[in-house]
Amino acid sequence: MIRHMNRYIRLLFIFLLVAVGCLYADAASPSDPKNPPKTIKVVMDNNYPPYVFLDGKGNLQGILIDQWRLWELKTGIKADISGMDWGKALSRMGAGEFDVIDTIFFNERRAQIYDFTKPYAKLDVSIFFHKNISGISDADSLQGFVVAVKSGDNAIDHLRGKGISLFQEYPSYEAIIRAAKEQKVMVTVIDNPPALYFLYKMGILDQFRYSAPLYTGEFHRAVKKGNTAILKSVEEGFSQISESEYQAINRKWFGTETSVFHPYLRHIGTGLGALIVIVLFLIVWNRTLRKKVRERTMRLEEEIALNIKKTEALQESEEKYRELVENANSIILRMDKEGRITFFNEFAQRFFGFLKEDIIGRNVVGTIVPEQETTGRDLVAMIADIGRNPDMYVTNENENMRSNGERVWIAWTNKPIFDQNGDVSEILCVGNDITERKRLEAQLIQSQKMEAIGTLAGGIAHDFNNLLMGIQGYASIMMLELDTSHPNYERLKRIEEQVQSAADLTKQLLGFARGGRYEMPSLNINNILRKSSSMFGRTKKELTIHGKYEKDLAAVEADQGQIEQVLLNLYVNAWHAMPTGGELYLETKNVTLDENYTALHGVPSGNYVKISVTDTGVGMDEKTRKRIFDPFFTTKEMGRGTGLGLAMAYGIMKGHKGFINVYGEPGHGTTFTLYLPASEKKALEEKPAAPDVLRGTETILLVDDEPSVLAVSKEILESFGYTVHGMRSGQEAIAFYKEKKDDISLIILDMIMPGLSGNETFDRIRELNPSARIILSSGYSLNGQAQQIMNKGCHGFIQKPFSIAHISRKIREVLEK
Repeated sequence: MIRHMNRYIRLLFIFLLVAVGCLYADAASPSDPKNPPKTIKVVMDNNYPPYVFLDGKGNLQGILIDQWRLWELKTGIKADISGMDWGKALSRMGAGEFDVIDTIFFNERRAQIYDFTKPYAKLDVSIFFHKNISGISDADSLQGFVVAVKSGDNAIDHLRGKGISLFQEYPSYEAIIRAAKEQKVMVTVIDNPPALYFLYKMGILDQFRYSAPLYTGEFHRAVKKGNTAILKSVEEGFSQISESEYQAINRKWFGTETSVFHPYLRHIGTGLGALIVIVLFLIVWNRTLRKKVRERTMRLEEEIALNIKKTEALQESEEKYRELVENANSIILRMDKEGRITFFNEFAQRFFGFLKEDIIGRNVVGTIVPEQETTGRDLVAMIADIGRNPDMYVTNENENMRSNGERVWIAWTNKPIFDQNGDVSEILCVGNDITERKRLEAQLIQSQKMEAIGTLAGGIAHDFNNLLMGIQGYASIMMLELDTSHPNYERLKRIEEQVQSAADLTKQLLGFARGGRYEMPSLNINNILRKSSSMFGRTKKELTIHGKYEKDLAAVEADQGQIEQVLLNLYVNAWHAMPTGGELYLETKNVTLDENYTALHGVPSGNYVKISVTDTGVGMDEKTRKRIFDPFFTTKEMGRGTGLGLAMAYGIMKGHKGFINVYGEPGHGTTFTLYLPASEKKALEEKPAAPDVLRGTETILLVDDEPSVLAVSKEILESFGYTVHGMRSGQEAIAFYKEKKDDISLIILDMIMPGLSGNETFDRIRELNPSARIILSSGYSLNGQAQQIMNKGCHGFIQKPFSIAHISRKIREVLEK
């Protein structure tokens, strides 16, 4: 048997020598003995399957390689073929390193450099884009997108002609599709054959869609301008290849036929096939090998089954993760290192108002991050920061933007995603809306600021009023002892007026204090508006004042002086905003505010009186509006304002359990809106003024810890005809009252005293005599502890410094009840 095999192998070798001889004869026959064979250098793209590509060993393969080898047989000329990145191929061809360039598209710019053969293949060029992007159909729809292209490709010239200028260049089509797999490329313009080949090869064909062809290109071969001899040789050689030969090559590489053999080689193939059959027959009958194959097959089957289970588990895990991310109540997005969004979950779409197909591939700056306000949002710096802390989350808070332009504050947690080389490829960002928290923080800061100023103002007002009380008291006593014709009488009267001005200043200081108010009768705001605006209008003739007052306006319980002070400040601000004159509109209205609105201002819902003051002045910008109620903030030049007026107005409105809003735009005027709680009481009518001083003969217990205030107050009351006993502490007053309570008709009690406070003293006196008549006196306003004492049944309240007329009337009012 072995002898027969050796004989068969010898016959095969003899047959092979004959075949090679025939091939040599066929290859040599086209040569012209007068023109010996020569070599031409050919360059082409090395990555354009199935036309040309590198196999696993780094050798060029494909349709064009087979065509050039057939061309060599037809012409007897050697084709030295090189394949490289297309941009490099164009560059080296231009430098004269090659005679012919293949796989080149014709365009007018290239026609100035090269002479082209006739086209030999037509190729469609389309836009390939991620399936989550919509609205792409032609070149015009690529505006705003960064388009991935191959360096030196004809597509660049075509797109530039359509007005597209944002390109991201890659050395090859394979590099573009690999970047697309890593989600670094979302849109590309690429020839269809290599695009479909690489998308399928990398397993992402289902993730991309493509448009109708932008244009159809034609493959040519070309030589440098004027090199007609080589161009002619190339065209004549390819024209000798028959149509059936071309079709055989195409069938081979497009998959309908695996190879095309030369007729002489078929016999060699038959012999080799017989030899292979014999070898396989020997292998099959080798029991040892058969057992190993069976065992290996079983192991492979087990591995395949295990891999299938792992794949299914991975797919199930990925599905659960995707479902979790999509249904999360947080903003979840991913972006690449350039800031382009690669993932946008459903919550983010609803929150920002963008559909997935409208946002994927776009940069965060100009979409969800305001383009003009990117301070502190340097993406490159943030990514570098994340890269330095790969195991840590980087957090930040910033103002973002919805699709309708609305600004929202987001707290972000950012985590890097690394590629196979350990470099940051993407950033995972998880965000939550903190707009409401930011608003409450700003409101809390404003409230705390006003509270601190109010506490300071209240303390200053108390001590200052005690000083004024001494000045006021002694001046009043001296005036009682002097005739009105005395030269010093007018001087003392001027001192009283200055003291009253100083007392008015303390009222302004108390306006900063929340709850800083005095007497709170029920008032008709319409009357106050009419009176105050009329007075102001008489001094500012350049303004035209319009009033629109609700007829049945509800009353409000308010300190008239403080409300007038608020309105006067608003009038003056409007006047400053209209230096050349303008219109001032005043309006009142009964309104009902719900809890959603009042909660923003820290007041209860219910019925309110709304007061609007609108001017047609210069208005204000957003920055000014945010600081308008800050103490000492002013937009006026030096000497025209202190910045206290609106801060005082804010404090007074808070003290009246109301609030104030402002709205304005540059060039469109300003509107201040005041809200005061409506009262069920009827507004009090103004009473005629009582006589200046009322006298009496009763006995009064006067309690004050300030010696100077106690002395002057005692002297004033005694000048009215009263018997006065002065005590400097609550303990002294209680001890004295226990012995003399039947003789004492009235107690005037200071609220703030060391040791036993006015509140505690009041309670102890009421324990001794529940019907005791008591007037509370304080340098503070009627709020806090003073209001608590009044609510317990105290008969009256008088603010220091008080005039002799005021205290005389208040005493008679309480005693005669």
